[in-house]
Order: sequence, then structure tokens, then C-alpha cells
Amino acid sequence: MCTVCEKRFTTKLLLNNHESHHTQEKLFECSQCLKYFANYTYLRKHQNVHTSKYKCTDCGMGFRNNKELREHKRTHSGEKLFECTVCSKRFTTSALLVAHRRTHSGVKPYKCHLCDKVFSRSTHLFRHMRVHTGDEPRNKPHKCSLCDKSFGTSASLSRHKSCIHRNRRPHDCRYCGKLFKVSCDLKRHVGIHTGAKPFSCRHCSDHFARYDQLKIHLLKSHNEGTWFTCHICPKKFTCSGSLKEHVRRHEGVKPYVCSQCPKHYYTTAELKLHQHVHTGVKEFGCGLCGKGFARKDSVKQHFMSCVGKWEFTDLETTDISKHPHDDKSRPYVCSVCEKRFAKRGRLNDHELLHTQEKLFECSQCQKYFRSYNSLRSHLNIHTSKYKCTECGMCLRNNSNLAIHRRSHSGEKPFECTVCSKRFTQLSTLVCHRRIHSGEKPYKCHWCHKTFSRSTLLYCHMRVHTGDKPYKCSLCDKSFSRAGSLELHKRYLHSSRRPYDCRYCGKLLKITDDLRRHVRIHTGAKPYLCRLM
Repeated sequence: MCTVCEKRFTTKLLLNNHESHHTQEKLFECSQCLKYFANYTYLRKHQNVHTSKYKCTDCGMGFRNNKELREHKRTHSGEKLFECTVCSKRFTTSALLVAHRRTHSGVKPYKCHLCDKVFSRSTHLFRHMRVHTGDEPRNKPHKCSLCDKSFGTSASLSRHKSCIHRNRRPHDCRYCGKLFKVSCDLKRHVGIHTGAKPFSCRHCSDHFARYDQLKIHLLKSHNEGTWFTCHICPKKFTCSGSLKEHVRRHEGVKPYVCSQCPKHYYTTAELKLHQHVHTGVKEFGCGLCGKGFARKDSVKQHFMSCVGKWEFTDLETTDISKHPHDDKSRPYVCSVCEKRFAKRGRLNDHELLHTQEKLFECSQCQKYFRSYNSLRSHLNIHTSKYKCTECGMCLRNNSNLAIHRRSHSGEKPFECTVCSKRFTQLSTLVCHRRIHSGEKPYKCHWCHKTFSRSTLLYCHMRVHTGDKPYKCSLCDKSFSRAGSLELHKRYLHSSRRPYDCRYCGKLLKITDDLRRHVRIHTGAKPYLCRLM
């Protein structure tokens, strides 16, 4: 039995190997490359790289026997022989499949003897033990070569290098185009658009978008997990990072120093916020008046007092992309937000957005509208002589009525010369042609992203304004796009899975999930790095 953690072993050799994990001493040296190892088993396994006849022809790695070599070769070929009978996920080795099955069964055979927390894998228990052993460098064997930080796992070190020491952002959001350094940050961000909450509490019906939110819930609501308690005061925290920050405030330690002035800060977030004073960078902007802010909460507060909501008609009449940014072409200036306009009438309509007054009343139904253009469009419902005989809808003129009737008849007189796709009206064809030409005439005046349609720009502006007009009728979530609301309802509020895989018959809720799943069978890798 181990005297440190009371773990039991069947042989003395296994106990000796295990005890070396606690001492972290590396006494066994490889005679070929002078590397050191904690126990003889690790040294012997390493020596296969130099001496074994079972060597991989792709990477040169050596193995003890032919079985291990065969399993390793599957990492190069992509072959996955072992399939989960519950979710159809496939694995290269049976050991990985056995560990995966525990996610479905809930079996957690590895238990911490200090806090009774249980784990599904021995590696997770080993990593957890560092919570109890402390943060000394000997318990964090993975050191960054670019700074003095150490980490408990190689994955944490790799993430640290990607986030801190590299500027590349190879992962982009398919909804809003935002770029990220690591894939896990992208996954968390996409949840904002889809509203997906994949982490569910096994004790109650609550769902969460992130795993750390689930951990906090388990601690606070069900008292499951490990609290981190301050040794100076009785305050408790859900993660070690929050405890470290808290202790710094007790001790007055401010390790983060501004490079521009002698000010010190407790956290990197406080330092980053302060640096905006020197750089003048204002990451957050009002989508209507263009005013910039250093803090997200500041732009939200400004937006509520300044704008309310954009009317669709206002966006249609104010095509940002067609107005150059010189003052001569836009002589009419808003006295509230200093936005410029080419025509006096557009300025008058815009200024109503600041007042939030709806001065134009419909005499038929007593509805109020913010601008005369909005009222005039609405009046067609009551007064127009151009009425559709199929649905009773009224249009402004005969031309609009003729276009509308095509939606009932199915007539599509306008054909694309490139792909032969047909459309009911010319304006839709013009927008479609931009797919082939790559033209994007509508530009966001804050982040300079361009779009092929004004409606796409209108949706994009909600990224800057924080406006979420689409509310779920089944929960309290709101979304900036109708498509995101639809995805949310399918993921969380619907049990229908109408899309089935033609290879294995697995059912999925949306087409995007089906496309990604099919690539597991086909091996397709459609995304090519533009730098290679």
C-alpha cells in the first residue's frame, strides 16, 4: 500500500513505480539520448524508440510488440474499428471505447481518497490530485519555453502558447465571422448563436451552455465537487483561479504592470481595460451613431438611451455602402450622435430614433409609426386599390401587385445566366448574381465587414448593438437572428430528428450536424489552410 495516498497494488514493483509519481524524481537515464524518467517502466518503454524492431514507417516511433504498432498505425490511417453501440462514435483502440462507454453508463471507478470525488478515467484522477498537492513547480511538470509559467498537463501548455504567445486566429464563426485562437473558444461562442445547452445536471432538469457553469451549479445547488476556501477569510470559490485572484487582493500583490505607465493590477482583465487609456482602442461601438466605447456595458447603456431599435424601412432608405465618408457628400448632421446624411428627409427620419416618439397615426386602426414612410407602407393594407385576389394583400402599385402574384402562380421570369436559377423579380436576381461575382456593396461602418445584401448588414449590426429581437416562446432566451431561434428550438425544445445518415442510419436534428457526421464515414476534409 502507498504511504502517501493509501492506494493498493498487487506487486512491489507496481508500488515502487507508483511512489515515483509523488516524489517527481527522475532517476532513470536513457543511455542513447540522456533523457531522464521517473521509473524503469517509462525508461524501458522509451528505449523502444531507439532499439525496437517494431517501428512505424510514417513517424519512426518504436513499440514493444506488433499489436502496439498496429494500434499506432491507425492514428495515421484514420481507421477506427471500435464503435459505440449507443452513439455510433468510433475509436482506434478498445481501451478508448471502454473509457468512452462510461460517459453513457455514468460509471466512475476512480475515487479520490481525500475528497471522495469520483472520475471515469485514471488520468483525470491523477490530474485532480494536483488540487490537493498544491501548485509547486514539481507538480506542474510542463514548462513554457517562452515564459516562466508551468502547467499540470501538456494540453494546458499547448493552449497557453496558442492564447498568449501566438497571434494567429485560425478558427472563425460561421454565423458572425468572429475569429478565435483555439477551437474550444469557438465552440463556446457558437453556443451564443445556437442557444445550445449540451451540459445537463443529472440531479435536476437544468441545462448549461458551458461545463464550468454546470460545475458551479453542482457545487452551489447539490453540494457536489470541491470548494476552494481562502485561508485568510471564510470565503469559498468554485475554481482555483478565482481563489488565487482573491488571495492577491488580501496580500496586496499586483503582478500585472502596465508597460506605458507605472500602474499595477491584480488581474490581466484589469490591465487590459486600463491599456485602452493609452491605445485609445474602443472595441465596442453603437451600430447606429458609430460612437465607440472601451467597455461592453458602456455601449449597452448608451444604446438604450440613444437608439431603441432600427426600423427596417430606415435601413432600406439609408444604404451605408453608397455614402462615402467625406463631409461634403453628407452635409446634414444629427445633433445627438453626429451621424451624417445626404438628404434632409433622411436626417429627419433618423432623429426620430433618438426621441423614440411615434408621431404618425393610422386613421384606420390607430397604430402609431415613427416615420411617414413607415406609415405610408402600412396604409396600403387598408386603402390600396391594388389588392391580391388570392390572399387579400394590398400593394402600393400595379407593378408590386404583379410581382406579388408570381408567389402564387410560381412564375419565375428572371433567370441567372451563370447557374440557370430563376427568380420572381429582378431585384432578387441582382442580389443572387453577387454570389457569383463576389460583390459585397453593403459595409459595416464600425468593423468594415461587407455584405451582399442590406438585410444581412441589418442582422450583422445586432452583433455591435446587442439587440436580440427574436424571443423563444418556450423559455426566456433571446436571439439576434430568426435562424438562431429556429436552431435553438430544434436543439432544446424538439425531439424530432428528421435527418438520417445514409451510412449508419443515425438520426440528427439539423442538416449541419448531418453534414459533419457524414464526414466521419467519407473521411472528407473540405477545409484547406490558406497558408500551406
